[in-house]
Amino acid sequence: MTAPMWHTPRKRLYERALRGRWHAFPVSPERFYERLCNGLGEGFRSKGQTFKLARRLQAAIERIDRTTANSPAERLGARRALVAWCYRAMERCDDSYGVIGELARDALLTYATVPYQQAGIAAQDWCEDLCELLTWDDWGLLHRHETRPFAQLRGGLAEHAERFMLSLAEELRTQRLRHEAVGL
Repeated sequence: MTAPMWHTPRKRLYERALRGRWHAFPVSPERFYERLCNGLGEGFRSKGQTFKLARRLQAAIERIDRTTANSPAERLGARRALVAWCYRAMERCDDSYGVIGELARDALLTYATVPYQQAGIAAQDWCEDLCELLTWDDWGLLHRHETRPFAQLRGGLAEHAERFMLSLAEELRTQRLRHEAVGL
């Protein structure tokens, strides 16, 4: 198989949504992500095993919150890593009971409400990162919470988000990713 066959537009754009803007963060989410992977693993979990994983993940979240309490930049990076880890976990778990999805929804909504200004990330970088993440939510995490991630988007930043999402939808359509583009 050729490289484009392995790295399809879907895979490439999904990976960009998960980790593509980490370089823009004052404190990279990478080390937090690696800690989550090392501590929680990356293997398949059956639906019965997700309860144990959810308890371990909740304990990891509490540790993250304690260790990043005094640094807004670390808190933002850690919360962003948590969202990426949850997206990956939902790909490889039978979450029939929805326990990982609930933690993922909370992680996504918390990331969307962390005061990014205090963390030192550029508003447009944070906005684009959030918008791209929301595009790839295939699990209905925002059911009944559709507008909550946009609470910090006001004025010029809201206009930027709209322009970005329209351009993202066009990019997805040109790559024949209509399902993701329609969600925008």
